[in-house]
This record gives sequence, structure tokens and C-alpha cells, in this order.
Amino acid sequence: MQIFSLDGEWTLQQTGKKETVKAVVPGNVHTDLLTAGKIPDPYYRDNEDSLQWVGESGWTYSREFQISEEFLEHGEKIILRCYGLDTLAVIKINAREIARTENMFRTYEFDGTGILKKGRNTIDIKFESTLPYIRKKQAAHPIPLRSGPHTIPGGNWVRKEQCNYGWDWGPVLLTCGIWRHIELVAVRTA
Repeated sequence: MQIFSLDGEWTLQQTGKKETVKAVVPGNVHTDLLTAGKIPDPYYRDNEDSLQWVGESGWTYSREFQISEEFLEHGEKIILRCYGLDTLAVIKINAREIARTENMFRTYEFDGTGILKKGRNTIDIKFESTLPYIRKKQAAHPIPLRSGPHTIPGGNWVRKEQCNYGWDWGPVLLTCGIWRHIELVAVRTA
């Protein structure tokens, strides 16, 4: 077995915008935007209120990487292993969609055999905001469990860290991103 880490420097782009910022994986949108100087400290005073657009937006993490012929020849099967994707994501390698995710709390493994090539490769992971989904579900069948001035109702509809939607002790900071390690694994046997 050989492992090729995809952790490290990526780029981050808001859906519908041209500008990109440097991102670090593992991480999340808020920390990358804060590091790039694009948002103020979300925990200072009422900055939380002016940053709700972050959770309303979709975000794409992208990077290029080089794969050696040795790595490709080592694997009868090449697996993309994602230890933590938050939450609704579409994954593309070399512009080819290989998977969609909808659960922040699990490790995913996807078959990348035949998609990777020697030399330059690309990976894009587009995260959709969970808000349109939960609003649609709430309209059809409201979940009365969460309410209050610092919460977004309906967060229970998705498998995501619930405090992102607010809590009595914390702010509403709906984020997303590659929050745990991500790697390619080349294997010869099961």
C-alpha cells in the first residue's frame, strides 16, 4: 500500500465569484477567509451578524497535484479516502465527478482507479450550503426541536455539527470544508 497525502495548500473560491484565496487542509471556510483577511474575527462583538453570507454561499476547494508512474503502477486500485468532509459535497478528479457526500461525521472512500494520470492532476470539492436543503425540508415538515434567537431551525435535517446552526452558548457560524485529512491510497490487494 502507498499513501499520497492531499493535505496542505489548496485554493478556495466562493460559488459565482472569480477571486480565490489560499486555503489549508484540514481546515474550514471561516479559518481560510480569516487568514486571508477577507472577514473579521467572527467571535468579536457582533461580527457574527455580518458574516451570515458565508453559510449562505457555496464554496469550492481545489488543488493540483503530481502523481508518479510508480504510484499508479503500485495500485491495482486507487482509493480517494476523505476522513472529514463538511457536509454536502461534490468531488471531481480531473473534471470527472466521482462522488457526492452528505454526512460530516463519517470517513468516505471512493474508487479513483483509472481517473488519475501520471503527472498533473486536479481535484475539486464543491460544498453546497445546507440552508436551501433544510429550508425546503422545514417548509414541508417542521422539526420543532430547535428555536431561539441564536439558532437556525431545521439543522436537524442534515448530518452536520449542530452548533454551526447556533446554540444558546455559541454563535451561528455555518461553515464547511475539508476538516480532516484527505489522501489517495494505492493498493494491490483487498
